[in-house]
Amino acid sequence: MYEQDYLGDADVAAFAAFLRGLIIDGYPAMLLRVGARSHRTDVKTLPQALEAYRWSGECFEVINGKIREMQREMRAALHRCEQADDRADCRLAELELLFVSTKTLSLGRVYEGAFPFLIHQAETGVLSKNLRVAAALIDGAVEEVDAFDDKPFRSDCAMTKVYAVMNRRTVVYDDRMGAALGLLCRKHLERARRRCVPDSLAFMVGDHGDDRRDPSRNGFRFRDKQSGREHARWNIRANWIISDVAADPAVALAMGGDFRERIRRIEAALFMIGEDVQDQPRALASSPMRAPRRLEPVPTATGGKS
Repeated sequence: MYEQDYLGDADVAAFAAFLRGLIIDGYPAMLLRVGARSHRTDVKTLPQALEAYRWSGECFEVINGKIREMQREMRAALHRCEQADDRADCRLAELELLFVSTKTLSLGRVYEGAFPFLIHQAETGVLSKNLRVAAALIDGAVEEVDAFDDKPFRSDCAMTKVYAVMNRRTVVYDDRMGAALGLLCRKHLERARRRCVPDSLAFMVGDHGDDRRDPSRNGFRFRDKQSGREHARWNIRANWIISDVAADPAVALAMGGDFRERIRRIEAALFMIGEDVQDQPRALASSPMRAPRRLEPVPTATGGKS
């Protein structure tokens, strides 16, 4: 699958247009409940969801500043790996890259077996090479996913955070991101009076049985969480959709920031929506128009004083 072909799919294009509308103006009668259990709030647009962003009690600007610092550290570590000219220097550079990668995982508090995977790659001296290749595939315009079943690359809710720090347009595809995209896809399809989810939009959501992160309902079914190639596939497709939306001039005006910053802001807004997709408000009911009341003529009095 190529990016141009995927975005050219009629169902995908319609969903991307729906997301643009949700950023720019929102939709009448549609509310989204965002945030952690202790602080839930209802919003109508993604910029409003971004305003509600909190992670470990800190707002988006603070967390985004930490991510920028990790991006600088990651670039420096990769550069040192590239410049190392003997075995000892290579080992030290690989260990530094391992340290930066694990810092990234620690910020997101999701590990999922990524630690032993990263340690093994660093110990065997292939971490920098494999991270570069894997990150390029995740950020690419072609859906190449066969190598992500730990052979030699890995894709899951932990490693997506490393790739997002390395890349220009990769989003963090964790349970929250999948749940948010699934919920918004379902709302879009319900508005369009569709009865099921097309394969091109059957996003991977949270673990089976975790209702907070699974927006499936009635005929609208989404994929259960998997690691490996299927996770990579849906990370890549989410990158394509969100970067396409972020490139829209009206979205740029509504979200602010440069292209990469807009992607981070959209990602953060979706992160808040995906916290709990079952605890959602009912649609606002529009007052139905009443038919004009028919007025009966008042009978003329036939007796008594005028």
